[in-house]
Amino acid sequence: MAASKTKKPSYPRPSRSGSKMTLGLAGNPMVAIGFRMASLVPSTTGRLSAHNICETHREQVKSKSWCESCAAKSKTNDGSCTHVSAYEHEGKWVLKDDLPELEAERDAKLTLDAIVEPGSIDPLFFEKAYALWPEAGQEQAFDLFASAIRASGKYAVGTSVQNKATKAVVVRWSAQAGCLLAHLCAFGPRIAWGDLQQIEAGIAARDQVDEAKAVEAFSLFAQMLDESFDLTEIEDAYADQLETAVANLAAGIEAPEKEPEAASAPVLDLMDALRASVATVAAPKKKAKPRVKAAA
Repeated sequence: MAASKTKKPSYPRPSRSGSKMTLGLAGNPMVAIGFRMASLVPSTTGRLSAHNICETHREQVKSKSWCESCAAKSKTNDGSCTHVSAYEHEGKWVLKDDLPELEAERDAKLTLDAIVEPGSIDPLFFEKAYALWPEAGQEQAFDLFASAIRASGKYAVGTSVQNKATKAVVVRWSAQAGCLLAHLCAFGPRIAWGDLQQIEAGIAARDQVDEAKAVEAFSLFAQMLDESFDLTEIEDAYADQLETAVANLAAGIEAPEKEPEAASAPVLDLMDALRASVATVAAPKKKAKPRVKAAA
């Protein structure tokens, strides 16, 4: 009698398929771990979308576009310009289709180059977060790598080609997410360093705050603020208000008039304002304050 084959366990997987990728080490072709990644923040906002409609007939308008030359014939032309993709260079247009075949096509690979301390990479470079999970059949290798990163508390850093652009990628273990996350990072030249330099120059040009005063100010801020913050509690107040307002107007319910908000008095001396605020606190905080919904 033939021995029965052992059935492989079934693992729950995300509803989204994600992008199929391979994790490898720079200069080491022996390591290849199949995994998938999907953005943690959907590309859509989740809000209601406005459409162009005819003010008279309340019918949706199908937009048409013309260049200036075609616009002169727009009254008789029932279509739009024939659109083509092009890049502008010194006043001239170079058609995208005329360009030679370029490299840096998406290669579905994440090549790791280094293991670094978390503090060595400033979050200002982080662009987008992705969740990572193993490809079917790659669970053992993937879990070993994930456990190694979690145990070390460090970041794995490498590169990947995404949408024809080579991106630096930071891979880390997230205790809150309970899994590995990957952060695509902006190139250094893409950062608005000129703006940052102007801000830094403005700080340097002003009188510097005394260190003891800064410590006292932080202590006063800390006395009036909570010691923890849960980002998952923040809601998009604008989206909720928009849906309610649209539903009310569609049902013929007029929106109530909004009362004007009282203008806040400018702070002339922050330290005096902080000290006065702390003096009005009757007792230390024992529980978190209710969160105000975040406006967009």
